[in-house]
Amino acid sequence: MAMRPTRVAAGPAGSTDRPGLPARVRARGTRFVGREPELAALAERMQAAERGESSVVLLSGEPGIGKSRLLREFSARALADGWLVLSGRAYDTEGMPPYLPFVDVLRQYVHASSDEELQPIVSAAPEIAMLLPEIAGRLGPVSPRRLDPESERYALFQAVSEFFLHAANSTEARGLLICLDDLHWADRSTLLLFQHLARNMVAARLCLVGTYRTVGVDAGHSLFPILADLTRERLYEAISLAPLSPEETATLVTTLASRKTVSPPLIESIYDRTKGNPFFIEEVVRHLQGEGRDLDDPELVSGKWGMPEGVRQVIGSRIARLSHEDRRLLQAAAILGDEFGQMFPVIARMLDVEVSTLAETVEEAVSAGMLRADGQSYRFAHALIRDALLDELPLPRRQRLHLSAACAMEDAYARNLEPRLSAIAVHCRLAGPFADGEKAIDYSIRAGEAARKAFAYEEAQVHWEAALDLTGQRSSGATSADAPGRRARLLEHLGDLVFVADWHNGVDYLEQALKAFAEMGHMEDVARLHSKLGRSLSMFGQTMDIDRSLEHYRAAEAALSEGQGQPALGYVYSGLATAAMFSIRTEDGLTASRRAMEIAERLGNEGFWMTVAPVYGWHMIANGELGGGVSLMNRAYQIADGLNHTSAFFAAWSRDPIGLILGDPGDFEGHMRRELASPRLAHAPRQRQVALAELGSALVASGRLAEARLVLPDANPDWPLDALIESKGDWDLAAARFADEEEKFRRRGDRWNEWRCCWWRGQVYRVSGRYEDAHEVLARALGFVASARHVPLEVATRVDLALLCVETGHAEAAAGHVARCLQLISNGEDWRGLAGRVALAEATAAAPGARTRVDTGALGEAEAHFQTAIDSFRRYSLPWDEAEALHLWGRALLRARRRGAALEKLDAAIDLYRRHGAGRRFIDRVEADKKGALGTASRPDSRPDGLTEREVEVLRLLATGLSSKEIGEALVLSVRTVERHIANLYTKTGTHGRAQATAYALSHDLGPLTR
Repeated sequence: MAMRPTRVAAGPAGSTDRPGLPARVRARGTRFVGREPELAALAERMQAAERGESSVVLLSGEPGIGKSRLLREFSARALADGWLVLSGRAYDTEGMPPYLPFVDVLRQYVHASSDEELQPIVSAAPEIAMLLPEIAGRLGPVSPRRLDPESERYALFQAVSEFFLHAANSTEARGLLICLDDLHWADRSTLLLFQHLARNMVAARLCLVGTYRTVGVDAGHSLFPILADLTRERLYEAISLAPLSPEETATLVTTLASRKTVSPPLIESIYDRTKGNPFFIEEVVRHLQGEGRDLDDPELVSGKWGMPEGVRQVIGSRIARLSHEDRRLLQAAAILGDEFGQMFPVIARMLDVEVSTLAETVEEAVSAGMLRADGQSYRFAHALIRDALLDELPLPRRQRLHLSAACAMEDAYARNLEPRLSAIAVHCRLAGPFADGEKAIDYSIRAGEAARKAFAYEEAQVHWEAALDLTGQRSSGATSADAPGRRARLLEHLGDLVFVADWHNGVDYLEQALKAFAEMGHMEDVARLHSKLGRSLSMFGQTMDIDRSLEHYRAAEAALSEGQGQPALGYVYSGLATAAMFSIRTEDGLTASRRAMEIAERLGNEGFWMTVAPVYGWHMIANGELGGGVSLMNRAYQIADGLNHTSAFFAAWSRDPIGLILGDPGDFEGHMRRELASPRLAHAPRQRQVALAELGSALVASGRLAEARLVLPDANPDWPLDALIESKGDWDLAAARFADEEEKFRRRGDRWNEWRCCWWRGQVYRVSGRYEDAHEVLARALGFVASARHVPLEVATRVDLALLCVETGHAEAAAGHVARCLQLISNGEDWRGLAGRVALAEATAAAPGARTRVDTGALGEAEAHFQTAIDSFRRYSLPWDEAEALHLWGRALLRARRRGAALEKLDAAIDLYRRHGAGRRFIDRVEADKKGALGTASRPDSRPDGLTEREVEVLRLLATGLSSKEIGEALVLSVRTVERHIANLYTKTGTHGRAQATAYALSHDLGPLTR
C-alpha cells in the first residue's frame, strides 16, 4: 500500500519523547520583508519539481542575513499551496547525534503514516529502522542486511534516498519539499547523506532546500568539499542572500517599531550601521526600545545612540539587562545548545528547580527577543545570541555547567540513554577536571559504538580518539582492572575504521592494538589483528606494503590453523591470494584462492564467495586459463551487481589484465563506466578515484586521449595516468615519470604495478630509438616472470623484446621470443588483442631484413601476419597498435622495393596517429621512412634545442605569465607534470627561472600567447 500523507506540519522535528514547556508562550512574529527575487527563484524550482524535474537549492549568506527566515516563509507558502513539507535542521549542540536533520524529517513522515503504509517500505528498506527505533516498536523487530562497513553505509543512504523518492512520487500532494536548515552545523555523516540524496534525485516530484552560513565556519568543515563536489557535478542551484536594501530596511524598522513611518535620516543611519543585515537591524531596534529611546529623538537621527558598534556587543548589552533568573536559564540553554527547547527537564535539573517554574522565565526571554518559539519548542532567536552567552562565561563556570548538563541528562533520560550518549560524552569531556574520568571514557566509548552502528564512522572516530586520549591521561593514576584490554580494544576499533574513514592512522592503530594484545597474551586477538593488518597493508594507496602484508597473513594462518574456525581462516586465505596478485606469486595465489573458495562454498557464504572469486579468476588468467578465469569473474560480478554489493567494484577492477594486458580495453572500460554510474561508489571516494584512473587507462589504450585528459583531475593521484597520456606525445617526460612510479611501487612490494610501469617505459624507449635503454628495461620486465609464472605478462614482454630485436638486427633472438610466445598462447584460449601483438611480432620477424635479399615467400608470410594483427587491433579498438603495425608493414614493403604499397601503409599510419592525437614525434618517425622512400630530406625541426611539442606549449604559456596550476588547467595536465616539463625545458634551454625562460621564448618566436 502506498504511503500517501498529504500534509505534514513543518514544526520541530523529533517532538516525540522530547518534553518541553506548557504551551503558554508564543513569540512575537514580524512581517516577512523583501526577498521577492529569491522567492521567485524558489517557486520556479518548485514548479520544475512538480513536473518531475527534482531539484536541490542551497541558500547561503552571512549570519543574520535571513536564511532561516526565508526558508520558513518559503515552506509555509509551499504548505499552503498543497505541498507535502518536511523540515529538519542541524543544531549547534554538543554531541549532536548523526543524521539528526534527516531523522527529524523521516520521523515527521513516519508519524503521519499508518502501520499498513509503513510495512512494505520498511521491508524493502530495513536500514531506515537504524535511524528510527520507534519503527521496531510499531512493526516489530527489523533486521537490516549485514554487509561490510562501507556497503552498510551505502545501503543506509540508498534506503533513505529511496524512501524520500517513493514519498515524493506517491503523495497525493503536489510534491515533496524537504527543508534542511543550518547545514553548517551538520556532522559529516549527515552531509554525506545529503550528497547521496542529491545525486539520486532523478525524475521525482521532490525539491530539497538547505541553508548554510558562508562566514564564521571552520575552513576545514566537511561541508565545503561536499559543496565543491556538488558544484562540479552541477547538482544544485545556489542562491546567495544579499543584505536588505534601504527601502527594505525601512519596512523592517517600521514593522519592528509598530509604526507607520520612521524618519528617513534615522533609517539611513540604521542602514549605515547594520549594512542591511536583518538580524542586526532587529537587534538595534530592540536595543533602542529596551533603552526607552524615542525614535523621533533628534539625537538618534544624528547618530548619537549611546550603544555598542558591533552586533555581538549589542547582544551583550541586552543580556546584561536581563534578570538573574533569565540569565541562568539562558546560560544553561547555551551549554545544551540549540536542542535545549526540547530538554526543559534537563534544564530544571541543572538549575535545581521544577519544570513548571521555567515557563515564566522562558516567556520573559521570548519577550526580550533572546528566544523564539519554534513550533511547540523554543530556540535562540539567533545563533549569535548563544555565542554571546557562552563568551561571557568564565572557563571554570562553563566546565561546571557542562558537568551539570551531563549529570542532568543521565538522570532525565535514564530509561533510554542511547540517543543521548554522544551529548553526555561530549559534556563529560568538556567538563575537564571536574568530571569523573572513568565516566568520560565509558560514555565516549559507548557514543562511538552507537555512531558506528549508525554507520557514522567519522563521528565514531572522534569519540574513540577522545576516549583513547583520556585513557592515556589516566595511565599513571588509578585505573580499572580491564584498562589494558579496554585500551587495546579501542585501538582495534579505531584501526577498523581504516577501511572507511582514515586509512593512514588506521594501520598505526592496528599495530598498536596487536602489540597490546600480544603483551597481554591474548593469542586469538593477536591472530585477528594479524589478519586485519594483512588486509590493510595489501589495499590500494600509500599504506600498501605487500611484504609486511604477507608476514601478517602468514602469522595469522599459523595461529588459525591450530584449531581456529574456518570462516576466519577463509578470509586469511583470501588475503594471501590478494597479496599474491600484487606480488606476482601465481602458484601461491592459486593455492590460497582455491582454499578460500572451498571454505566459502562449504559454508554457503555467498558474500565471501563474491569477494574471493575474482581473485581466483585473476590467478587463473595469470596461469593461462583465460576462459575459466574470465567466466569466474563474470559470475562474481553478475551476482554482486545484482545484489548491489560493493564487492562488484573489486570484481570489475580485477578485469584490469583483460583490458590493459590482453588488449581488450572496451571490456574494461564498460565495467568501469558501469561502476562509476552506480551509486555504489558515491561514498567510496578511494574506489571512485581508482575507477577513474582505470577508465582513463582504458581510454588511452583505445586512442581517446582527450577523454582520458578529462578524467585525469579526479583520477587516483597515486596512479601514473598522466604518464600514460604523455607516452603518446612526450616520450622523455613519460619515461621519467614511469621510472619514478616503478621505484614507488618497488618500495611497496607491488610488483604487478612495478612491472606495468617497467613495461610501458620499455615501450617508450623502443619507439623513441633508445634501444639500449629499451633492452635493459624490457629484460628487467621479463625477469619479473622468470621465477613466477604469469603467462600474459611474459607474452606481452616478449612481444616488445621481439620487436626490439628485429629493429636492432638480432633476428635469431627475435625468433626465439616469437617461438616462446606462440608456445604460450597455443592452448586454445582467446588471447584477444594480445594475439594480435604476437602476430605483429611474427610479421616483423618473418619480413625480409634491410640487408637480406627479398624472399617473396617470406614477405607473403609476413603480410599475412600483418593483416592478422591489424584485424585483431581493429576488432579490439587498439589504434596505437594498428598504427605501429601499418608503419612496420610499410617498412617491410619498402625493403621489398614495393614503394607504392609501402607509402599507402605509411600514410594510413600517419592518418591514424593524427586522428588519435599522437605527439609529433610519432608522426615524424613514420614520415622519416616515407621521405626516405621518396628520396627527400627531412625538414629540420622547427623547435629549438630539442624541445618537445608539449614543452613548447608549456613555455609559451609560462611566457604569458601563467602559474603552474593555470598552465595545468589550460593543457589538462597535473601540476606535477607541468613542473616536470618546466624543469626539462630549463635544462634544454640553459635558462634559470621564469624570467630567463620568457626571454628565451621571445627570442625564438615562441610566445607569449594571448591570454
